[in-house]
Amino acid sequence: MVNTIHSTTDSLKISLQDIIRTIFSKFHRFPITVIGSSELIEREHSSVVFDNSLMEEFSKYLKMNNLEKVSDKLQQILKQMQNGNYSYNYCYRKLTDIVTQFSEYVRDLGIELRSLDSMTVHQQFHQLESAEAFEEWFVKLIQEAFNYLKL
Repeated sequence: MVNTIHSTTDSLKISLQDIIRTIFSKFHRFPITVIGSSELIEREHSSVVFDNSLMEEFSKYLKMNNLEKVSDKLQQILKQMQNGNYSYNYCYRKLTDIVTQFSEYVRDLGIELRSLDSMTVHQQFHQLESAEAFEEWFVKLIQEAFNYLKL
Protein backbone atom coordinates (compact mmCIF):
# COMPACT_ATOMS: atom_id res chain seq x y z
CA MET A 1 0.00 0.00 0.00
CA VAL A 2 2.82 2.42 0.84
CA ASN A 3 4.50 1.71 -2.50
CA THR A 4 1.26 2.42 -4.31
CA ILE A 5 0.87 5.79 -2.60
CA HIS A 6 4.52 6.67 -3.29
CA SER A 7 4.18 5.60 -6.91
CA THR A 8 0.97 7.58 -7.34
CA THR A 9 2.60 10.64 -5.77
CA ASP A 10 5.56 10.32 -8.15
CA SER A 11 3.34 10.02 -11.20
CA LEU A 12 1.22 12.95 -9.99
CA LYS A 13 4.41 14.99 -9.54
CA ILE A 14 5.52 14.14 -13.08
CA SER A 15 2.09 15.08 -14.40
CA LEU A 16 2.22 18.43 -12.62
CA GLN A 17 5.70 19.07 -13.99
CA ASP A 18 4.50 18.29 -17.50
CA ILE A 19 1.54 20.63 -17.05
CA ILE A 20 3.75 23.44 -15.77
CA ARG A 21 6.24 22.91 -18.60
CA THR A 22 3.40 23.02 -21.13
CA ILE A 23 1.92 26.19 -19.65
CA PHE A 24 5.30 27.92 -19.47
CA SER A 25 6.30 26.78 -22.94
CA LYS A 26 3.10 28.13 -24.47
CA PHE A 27 3.40 31.52 -22.85
CA HIS A 28 7.13 31.98 -22.48
CA ARG A 29 8.70 29.14 -24.51
CA PHE A 30 12.17 30.03 -23.28
CA PRO A 31 14.04 29.75 -20.86
CA ILE A 32 12.00 26.79 -19.65
CA THR A 33 14.61 24.36 -20.95
CA VAL A 34 17.29 26.12 -18.91
CA ILE A 35 15.60 24.65 -15.86
CA GLY A 36 15.55 20.86 -15.57
CA SER A 37 12.02 19.46 -15.52
CA SER A 38 12.62 17.30 -12.43
CA GLU A 39 13.35 20.40 -10.36
CA LEU A 40 10.85 22.80 -11.87
CA ILE A 41 8.12 22.69 -9.24
CA GLU A 42 10.51 22.85 -6.29
CA ARG A 43 12.47 25.71 -7.80
CA GLU A 44 9.49 27.83 -8.72
CA HIS A 45 9.01 28.99 -5.12
CA SER A 46 12.69 29.75 -4.62
CA SER A 47 13.77 33.23 -3.65
CA VAL A 48 17.45 32.46 -4.21
CA VAL A 49 19.37 35.00 -6.28
CA PHE A 50 22.86 34.73 -7.67
CA ASP A 51 25.79 37.05 -7.25
CA ASN A 52 25.56 39.84 -9.81
CA SER A 53 29.30 39.79 -10.44
CA LEU A 54 28.78 37.57 -13.50
CA MET A 55 26.27 40.01 -14.93
CA GLU A 56 28.62 42.91 -14.23
CA GLU A 57 31.53 41.09 -15.86
CA PHE A 58 29.35 40.26 -18.87
CA SER A 59 28.51 43.95 -19.21
CA LYS A 60 32.15 44.99 -18.79
CA TYR A 61 33.40 42.60 -21.48
CA LEU A 62 30.57 43.57 -23.81
CA LYS A 63 31.65 47.20 -23.59
CA MET A 64 35.27 46.10 -24.18
CA ASN A 65 34.18 44.21 -27.33
CA ASN A 66 35.78 41.02 -26.00
CA LEU A 67 33.82 38.20 -27.64
CA GLU A 68 35.74 35.39 -25.92
CA LYS A 69 35.12 36.78 -22.42
CA VAL A 70 31.50 37.73 -23.20
CA SER A 71 30.84 34.18 -24.44
CA ASP A 72 32.53 32.72 -21.37
CA LYS A 73 30.44 34.86 -18.98
CA LEU A 74 27.27 33.97 -20.86
CA GLN A 75 28.08 30.26 -20.52
CA GLN A 76 28.75 30.73 -16.81
CA ILE A 77 25.44 32.55 -16.32
CA LEU A 78 23.49 29.82 -18.14
CA LYS A 79 25.28 27.08 -16.21
CA GLN A 80 24.52 28.84 -12.94
CA MET A 81 20.84 29.05 -13.91
CA GLN A 82 20.78 25.36 -14.78
CA ASN A 83 22.57 24.18 -11.65
CA GLY A 84 21.27 26.64 -9.06
CA ASN A 85 17.99 26.74 -7.22
CA TYR A 86 16.57 29.72 -9.12
CA SER A 87 12.94 30.12 -10.10
CA TYR A 88 11.81 30.24 -13.71
CA ASN A 89 10.75 33.87 -13.34
CA TYR A 90 14.09 34.86 -11.87
CA CYS A 91 16.00 33.16 -14.72
CA TYR A 92 13.70 34.74 -17.28
CA ARG A 93 14.24 38.21 -15.78
CA LYS A 94 18.02 37.75 -15.76
CA LEU A 95 18.08 36.63 -19.39
CA THR A 96 15.82 39.52 -20.33
CA ASP A 97 18.23 41.86 -18.51
CA ILE A 98 21.13 40.50 -20.58
CA VAL A 99 19.20 40.93 -23.83
CA THR A 100 18.20 44.46 -22.79
CA GLN A 101 21.83 45.32 -22.01
CA PHE A 102 22.87 44.17 -25.44
CA SER A 103 19.97 45.92 -27.15
CA GLU A 104 20.91 49.20 -25.44
CA TYR A 105 24.57 48.66 -26.35
CA VAL A 106 23.66 48.22 -30.02
CA ARG A 107 21.30 51.20 -29.99
CA ASP A 108 23.78 53.51 -28.22
CA LEU A 109 26.51 52.70 -30.75
CA GLY A 110 24.17 52.99 -33.74
CA ILE A 111 24.87 49.42 -34.84
CA GLU A 112 22.54 47.89 -37.42
CA LEU A 113 22.33 44.12 -37.24
CA ARG A 114 21.34 42.47 -40.52
CA SER A 115 20.50 39.18 -38.82
CA LEU A 116 17.56 40.76 -36.99
CA ASP A 117 15.49 40.83 -40.21
CA SER A 118 13.43 43.85 -39.12
CA MET A 119 12.73 42.26 -35.73
CA THR A 120 13.92 43.61 -32.43
CA VAL A 121 16.42 41.71 -30.31
CA HIS A 122 13.62 41.06 -27.80
CA GLN A 123 11.28 39.69 -30.47
CA GLN A 124 13.89 37.17 -31.58
CA PHE A 125 14.70 36.32 -27.95
CA HIS A 126 11.08 35.39 -27.30
CA GLN A 127 11.10 32.95 -30.24
CA LEU A 128 13.94 30.83 -28.83
CA GLU A 129 13.20 27.46 -27.30
CA SER A 130 16.33 26.36 -25.46
CA ALA A 131 19.39 27.54 -23.60
CA GLU A 132 21.57 26.18 -26.40
CA ALA A 133 19.60 28.09 -29.03
CA PHE A 134 19.80 31.23 -26.91
CA GLU A 135 23.55 30.95 -26.46
CA GLU A 136 24.20 30.28 -30.15
CA TRP A 137 21.90 33.09 -31.30
CA PHE A 138 23.16 35.60 -28.76
CA VAL A 139 26.86 34.97 -29.38
CA LYS A 140 26.28 35.37 -33.13
CA LEU A 141 24.51 38.69 -32.56
CA ILE A 142 27.31 39.93 -30.33
CA GLN A 143 29.90 38.82 -32.87
CA GLU A 144 27.99 40.64 -35.62
CA ALA A 145 27.93 43.81 -33.50
CA PHE A 146 31.67 43.58 -32.81
CA ASN A 147 32.39 43.01 -36.51
CA TYR A 148 30.29 46.06 -37.39
CA LEU A 149 32.45 48.16 -35.06
CA LYS A 150 35.61 46.98 -36.83
CA LEU A 151 34.42 48.45 -40.17
